[in-house]
Amino acid sequence: MLLAGLGATMGIVCCFEAGRDGFWLHRLLTAHGVVSYVLEPTSILVNRRARRAKTDRLDAEGMLRVLAAYLRGDHQACSMVRVPTPDQEDAKRTHREREHLVQERLRIENRIEALLFTQGIRKRPSLRSWERDLTVLRTGDGRKIPHHLRAELDRLRRRLVLTLELIREVEAERDQVTKTVRPGTPVHRETPGRGADRAGRSCSRDIPNRVRRSEGAPCIHELGGRAMIDLNVGEDCRVAAGVPCENCQVFASAQTA
Repeated sequence: MLLAGLGATMGIVCCFEAGRDGFWLHRLLTAHGVVSYVLEPTSILVNRRARRAKTDRLDAEGMLRVLAAYLRGDHQACSMVRVPTPDQEDAKRTHREREHLVQERLRIENRIEALLFTQGIRKRPSLRSWERDLTVLRTGDGRKIPHHLRAELDRLRRRLVLTLELIREVEAERDQVTKTVRPGTPVHRETPGRGADRAGRSCSRDIPNRVRRSEGAPCIHELGGRAMIDLNVGEDCRVAAGVPCENCQVFASAQTA
């Protein structure tokens, strides 16, 4: 009522913790003119001297106090997440899917080995000669592999083969993206000896004009006035030591030839 009487307008500021909901809510609120902040949950200080009550109401009050302190200029109260664009967020999907598939592959392989270990078998059959290897395998006390265990191993093998096929499919999609980038667009290039996946997790940013590369150490990732600096710097991509990474807050160290 007081604001209405004075003819003043009141803005709305909201915040929420980064989590499973992603950033769609932030984009929706921003599109409707609401100032939105995404909090980094682990950056909020809490009292750890004793067990504390934890409810949605208390969490909301705590976030409001942190947001008020942040807006007053106390940027040490918490950290805000930099919200990526939809294209930037979608560009991470291939790498994240591959990581998930690799974890699934390791889980299945470990499960197969664990089942064989229970029978005194220390060597896992090869996928190429699976049937033949399982037929000749004997348990630690000289018996054939039990029927139901054999069936479970066969099902795990099919799941493992499918997972390997999906990994190859995702890697082919990743490689295709690096080949079809527009001219002048910075690309992630495979660093020899590092692997395509690790080179794909490189850090790109604008290099200040005052930064110069070492003599005789050209950077192959330079395109269109921008340069790519791998966190794992290879012999074909050498840059001046101590160049700060604005995105990752790390320093890329130059390697000598």
